[in-house]
Amino acid sequence: MKQKNFHIWYFAEIYFHFNCSALASKSIFLNCICMLLSKSSQSLTGTLSVNTEDLSAKPDVKTPITWGDLKGPRSFPIVGTAYKLMAKPDQLHMVIDDMVKEYGKVVKMKFGPTRSFGIACPKLMEEIVRREDPIPTRDAPLPWLEYLQSQKLPGGLLTSQGTEWERKRQAVRSVMLKPFAMQDFIVNQSAISNDLCTYLDSKKDEHNFVDNLSFHLYRFTFEDRYFTEKMLSKAIEGKPGSSPLTLSLISNSKLSNGDIECMLLEFLFGGVDTTSNTLGFLLYLLASHPDKQEKLRAEVKEVIKSGNGLDLNTIQNMRYLNSCIKETLRLYPALFINGRAISQSFTTKARNMEFKAGDNVMFFHYCMGRDKDLWYKSDQFIPERFDRDLSDADSPARQLVSIPFGFGTRGCIGKRIAELTLSLGVMKILSQYMLTTDDRHSFLPVTRALLTPGQQIPVRFNKYQ
Repeated sequence: MKQKNFHIWYFAEIYFHFNCSALASKSIFLNCICMLLSKSSQSLTGTLSVNTEDLSAKPDVKTPITWGDLKGPRSFPIVGTAYKLMAKPDQLHMVIDDMVKEYGKVVKMKFGPTRSFGIACPKLMEEIVRREDPIPTRDAPLPWLEYLQSQKLPGGLLTSQGTEWERKRQAVRSVMLKPFAMQDFIVNQSAISNDLCTYLDSKKDEHNFVDNLSFHLYRFTFEDRYFTEKMLSKAIEGKPGSSPLTLSLISNSKLSNGDIECMLLEFLFGGVDTTSNTLGFLLYLLASHPDKQEKLRAEVKEVIKSGNGLDLNTIQNMRYLNSCIKETLRLYPALFINGRAISQSFTTKARNMEFKAGDNVMFFHYCMGRDKDLWYKSDQFIPERFDRDLSDADSPARQLVSIPFGFGTRGCIGKRIAELTLSLGVMKILSQYMLTTDDRHSFLPVTRALLTPGQQIPVRFNKYQ
């Protein structure tokens, strides 16, 4: 079985260890450099003078602020400022947070010969991402490119560029917008969520604690995608019982079987890490806040009690559930750091800052999500702040603070699938368990290219009566 589905396991291995993103590829590259220089970098303690003054306090400055005007860690030949990021690789989100507190909301950085801006200012980030080309270019993960070449497969949405990417995107989008496709997924995913609870019951100890919970949640989201891949194989072979979603992909005249096979793998596995990590964070936050957990459970029970069944419209209108997910992503964004390459020089209106072609920018989502200037009680879990009747999170800049599925035309096409997987999993768990924290274990988020809740999530799954 494993040999027969080698491509599935190969791709899953890439995602589990490297999270298969452009950021991961760059992080691994930097990690290799820094490991070679680790002995010498331990003695590099000098930094530029600290200036914590907010640049936005100078709105009348006419001369643009340049990269050279900014403050940041001391740069060294070859390694640049990479040593700073790799000082604590498993706590990179906290290293970045400390840098922002020390140098301000725009940090001067350098990687090799490339100038880089570390940005923790939502308005500046918003202006930059909205300047993207109509069909942006994205770097594809090298391991995935090598696999495609070895299997002689065409590129999918992740690897294609230009008009070829646009053609495939439009073809897949036309299928994803069909209501029956989403309803078919909800039915299948509901069954898988039931299996998750049965599986968790089998893994609980005498304290109702599940050891290595992160792995089991990852397995839950991975098996969902493996199940759907088998459904596609049935559709290609013309077997009965194929889902409407997969049949629609097959019948699309713009896509070859090779296109579909490649895009399915990208599409199905793309949300595994984001979904499983966010689910782990959300379960911990609900266990730590019993009042919020009860409020969400009441909404879930009301939906189930109605007897109308679950559909896309019902789930999307569960206001408190959606608020809890958004608040979780604010506090613990899976994609805690994201980047862009500047293709054309420009000066921003926000902060009057100059960017040149060839510069890199890194958006510090973890820092922006906890910025006291942006959020009321920024370090607290308050889902109500995302209620559409409130104003704490209504500005476009705040909405971009956490973008786990990317932004713009090259945002993740599977965003809706990932959100449904997360929503259905939480609904099923809350209908069967009362979540409490386990004081025997500490909660320590860990960075592995993405932000993860760590292997041990201190949550007890007590049967709900």
